[in-house]
Amino acid sequence: MGAEYQIRQSTHARYTNVMQSWSTKLIRNIFAVISILIFSPTILAEEIMKFSCSWEKAKPINITVDLKNRVGSRDDGGMNYRILKVTPYALWMEVVDPIDEWKFKIQMIEVPTDGAKAGRWVDTVHSTTGWVSSIDGGVCWKKSA
Repeated sequence: MGAEYQIRQSTHARYTNVMQSWSTKLIRNIFAVISILIFSPTILAEEIMKFSCSWEKAKPINITVDLKNRVGSRDDGGMNYRILKVTPYALWMEVVDPIDEWKFKIQMIEVPTDGAKAGRWVDTVHSTTGWVSSIDGGVCWKKSA
């Protein structure tokens, strides 16, 4: 009976250690996710973002992005945007072009961080022929909404 009791105690101790380890990891992960949501940059909490953007030092245009409805627009009459992805560091937008069905156009606006005043504005075009073009000559300044 003594050896059987020791085996049961040993098994119970291992089970208890595994469960404590699992629950500790779960609590740590939940805390990490909550911390990220609370302390992450405010871009993910904003509903409207505004940028002033310029290609190669040309006259700036204004781009307004509605994160809730996942759309964007320009004040110069250019094509509208469909928001594809938003992170604290950048947002990627599809250029909605109902006429040109042979190309998929994506623009990325880098959100200025670490005190930077401006971020890059990059345009890529993906063609059905496999041709890909990238234009990296733009800059955007985030404006207060």
